[in-house]
Amino acid sequence: MRRKFLLILLVLGSFLVFPRRAQAARLFLDPATNTVSSGEQFNVQVKVDPAGSEVVAIDAVVSFDATKLEAVDVQEVTYFKDETVGTAEGFTYNIENEAGKVYIYSFANVPNFSVSTVGAIATIKFRAKATGTATATFVCQAGEKNDSSVWDKDGNDLLDCAAVGSGTYTIQEGSGGTTEEQPTPEPTSSVSTPTPTALPTTGIETPMSLTVLLGGILLGVGALGLIF
Repeated sequence: MRRKFLLILLVLGSFLVFPRRAQAARLFLDPATNTVSSGEQFNVQVKVDPAGSEVVAIDAVVSFDATKLEAVDVQEVTYFKDETVGTAEGFTYNIENEAGKVYIYSFANVPNFSVSTVGAIATIKFRAKATGTATATFVCQAGEKNDSSVWDKDGNDLLDCAAVGSGTYTIQEGSGGTTEEQPTPEPTSSVSTPTPTALPTTGIETPMSLTVLLGGILLGVGALGLIF
């Protein structure tokens, strides 16, 4: 009985001396796999699972295969929001296609506000550049400052680098995506020179022979008048 009592005291004492650490958080991509055509654009969401911990800021540094993928755009997905305060988020990003990096920063800009649920923080729009298998991963290394992190309100980085997700995307041949429709040229017709048409005849047409005959008769009548 005495040993059980001592064991209980030891267990309780361990909780007091060694406070329980916050659960490790993780970042992951959704979808993690996809098959697209060369030239096609597709979306990948960056999501966080804080494992029940209260987080106030998220740094997501995504590294991708720049020979096969191009980051076209990043759209904010409001993660730090609440019905009582509305949107409480600051958001910024930077794309470096030559280096194959996308930097996403999302944080609560309202004091004493935090979130503990699983959710998306941003959507990356990629364009498939070449056929093959392209990968995307989170840059994460313990002790580094310019990598991915999930911060709590005490300034602790909760991200478990061993638990971060990655993406694998298969790119097939094909134009894919939305292509710009070329306008259909209007048919051209050759313009012909109009054929002149006969003008309508107006008045009374008198033949030349009849005119000459009448003229001769009038002259003869005039001559007879002079004789008589």
